[in-house]
Amino acid sequence: MQHAARLDTPNDAWRPILCGDDAVRAERALADIAAALAGPLDLEPEWAHSLAEGAAGIATFYAYRGDADAARRWLRDAAGAVGRTRMDGSLYDGLTGVAWALAHHGSGATDDVDRWLRRRVAGPHAPGDHELMTGLAGYAVYALERLPDPGARECLEQIVIELGELAVADGDGVTWLAPDGSVNLGVAHGVPAVVAVLGACCAAGVAQQRARPLLAGAVRWLLAQRLPAGEGARFRGWLGSGAPAGPAPSAWCYGDPGIATALLLAARGAGEPAWEREALALARGVARRSRSECGIDDAGLCHGAAGLGHVLNRLHQATGDPELLAAARHWLRRALDLREPGTGVAGFSAQLFRDDGRPYPNADAALLRGAAGVGLALLAATTDVAPDWDRVMLLSYAPEAA
Repeated sequence: MQHAARLDTPNDAWRPILCGDDAVRAERALADIAAALAGPLDLEPEWAHSLAEGAAGIATFYAYRGDADAARRWLRDAAGAVGRTRMDGSLYDGLTGVAWALAHHGSGATDDVDRWLRRRVAGPHAPGDHELMTGLAGYAVYALERLPDPGARECLEQIVIELGELAVADGDGVTWLAPDGSVNLGVAHGVPAVVAVLGACCAAGVAQQRARPLLAGAVRWLLAQRLPAGEGARFRGWLGSGAPAGPAPSAWCYGDPGIATALLLAARGAGEPAWEREALALARGVARRSRSECGIDDAGLCHGAAGLGHVLNRLHQATGDPELLAAARHWLRRALDLREPGTGVAGFSAQLFRDDGRPYPNADAALLRGAAGVGLALLAATTDVAPDWDRVMLLSYAPEAA
């Protein structure tokens, strides 16, 4: 497996950030995660082979852990489901995510998926089809992984066209609407993912004449949505009828951390130092935020302590900022503190909510919210192997887009 470019950082520049007792704790947790993921696992049948919730994501943990045999077994399980299991085409829960894992780990042909995807991205598309987890931004992540393949380039060019068709202009710039007419401000489902994807296309030299002005309008619009300085987090989770007035938690999926990384990707891809300054200021604001202000309740990648620690680690490694390094270490330690051996999966539980709003712990093995994702963040913090798996979260670029 190749571990290549992150933003514009050389391959040998990734450095572990946990040492001493922290590293020892992390290694113990990693050993327990590896043992627990050996199974049997209680995976949701509908998503048991997917990247976010199942086999493809677990394979990714084992691959970066250096257990090639286990990675191959899980990849075979994921690949075997294609064609015999009903799955959608999405990056996180469906076909595209399985194909991304196969391409990323060099473990199988994806030509049939490439042909399907070129037909799929041609539309027609409706509001909401821009998003990362189920839509065009997710398809772009897979196509970026497949560069410099000509079919992947063709796919990306069409995605930029379709994103332009879906864009809505207003006085602040351009944005993308959800099906109900609201605007989502989270990376997982909203505008920041489009910003990152357009930045990656500019970096890769794909459809630049279309992508560059669209990106400029999107960044202008996004920055116009900032809440006043000095009042905690700078961005809401979404805008529209029924949207909460306050800021979003400090997470990858929603909130300032994911937006900061999307802005940094856009800045590096388009060569815009002013955007990079905005990204760094936003990230430093996250680093200075208290634990209670961040709203972090579990350890997972999506909206947990390991995820926030990893985003800050990625931002630190890209910028060299010492404040981000200290905050990354803090949140990775917090993820380890949340571990309760004998519960969940290797001591890690995802916090879910009942219909009445009451939280409850869930034993989750998978990449997005569970133990595999926590393990990947801990590996990135304790080894010199660049975490290129986080391309699926739009935290870094594929090598040909850097």
